[in-house]
Amino acid sequence: AGVFFPFFSYADFNISATPYEGGVSLRFGRVDASSLINKEVKIRVTSTEGLQYQVFQRILEPFVNEKGQDLNMEAITSYTLVNSNSSGTLYQERPDILRYSDQLLYTSSSAGESDSFIVVYTIDGKKLDKPGRFMGKILYTLRPIGGGQEENVFLDVYIDASAQFQIDTVTSDRRRNELSLSTRTQKEMQGYVKFSFKNNVGKIKVYQIIDEFPCNEYSERIDSSSLRFFTSGGKNGELFYTSPVFLERKKLLIYTSTEAEDTFFVNFLMDKERIEEQKAGIYRGKVEYLIERTDYSEVFPVNFRVEVTPIFKLETIYPAEGLQFKNLLPHTPPQTKEVSIIVKTNLARPYMVIQKLESPLTSEKGVEIPSQFFTMKEEIIEGEGEVKFPEFSPVPVGEIPVFFSDERGSPARIKIIYRLKPYSEIIAGNYNTMVSFSLGER
Repeated sequence: AGVFFPFFSYADFNISATPYEGGVSLRFGRVDASSLINKEVKIRVTSTEGLQYQVFQRILEPFVNEKGQDLNMEAITSYTLVNSNSSGTLYQERPDILRYSDQLLYTSSSAGESDSFIVVYTIDGKKLDKPGRFMGKILYTLRPIGGGQEENVFLDVYIDASAQFQIDTVTSDRRRNELSLSTRTQKEMQGYVKFSFKNNVGKIKVYQIIDEFPCNEYSERIDSSSLRFFTSGGKNGELFYTSPVFLERKKLLIYTSTEAEDTFFVNFLMDKERIEEQKAGIYRGKVEYLIERTDYSEVFPVNFRVEVTPIFKLETIYPAEGLQFKNLLPHTPPQTKEVSIIVKTNLARPYMVIQKLESPLTSEKGVEIPSQFFTMKEEIIEGEGEVKFPEFSPVPVGEIPVFFSDERGSPARIKIIYRLKPYSEIIAGNYNTMVSFSLGER
């Protein structure tokens, strides 16, 4: 008699998820802020039951680093690769963030045929806001339409966002923490601090703090209106104070960015007019730059040196024709000429202005005007001090002090009015003389 063996037919209904690069987990490796990394996972469904089914994905375990910190889930997205399937319908063909709820990826044909398709996962390093080694799990669910036993498979995901953040500073002095300005030359009246960073993850903020306002050896503070700063560069971030403003002793946000790398400048310059009013000397201070990121902060101090070189000079503005009085006749009205004298000094020492008249007022024929008819008067336009001739008085020949500064040696501007008053015996003609001025210390 023959022996009969029973025949058993088993239906297959299972799902697998395999990274394109092989292995049993999805590893993105090292990711820095400049990275944009794509990884493919092949989803394969084997089905012999003849039932239509769907494939879903969701986060099974949150992505956390070794410190227990959560990954910014906007940093990882996924989409299904068009035409990577043989039958059925793909969903989520546009990138979308991973979620804790089911995301439909695929629906089979009505016959429930076996099929496979590819899901692409993308890490955007710019959206990483914390460093560390992150691990999470993605769950894939194979679910029959109309009910029945579903199948699950998960994939471990590893992301190494541990690239070391680096930031460097250098000043216009080619030093890391020394910045000098000087009134010696136009070029030296401006300088900068240059910031360059890379491997940034998340948002970076940079603050400026005037820790010590520049002071001289007598603890006298430099006038804040004589120094200004502004920011420039920074193509990958947002700059604040891009137009020159006065220095302020408070915490100022000057730059922000979420990019991986950038370079920007903090520029300093002197206000030429105001700095010339500052007392000569060396002024020293300190500027601090606070760098803030997620779980990171660092202060970069910059020693600030400002040199105000000595100024002690006199400027004169003469009439176009000098001290020349033309076409004088016995009964013509008096003629006047004005000379402006500007003293610029920052020595903080008393001084005087000295006038030197070369000769009496004389005509082309050598006729001299008597001193009582050639007079002078002074007025203080700016500054403090004392004039020698507050009222019209004869102009003395030779050298004579005509202005005395205050005890602080403040800058000043004075006006001298020279007046020639014709008289009955005057001989008609043109009269002139030479006058000059100099500075002296009291």
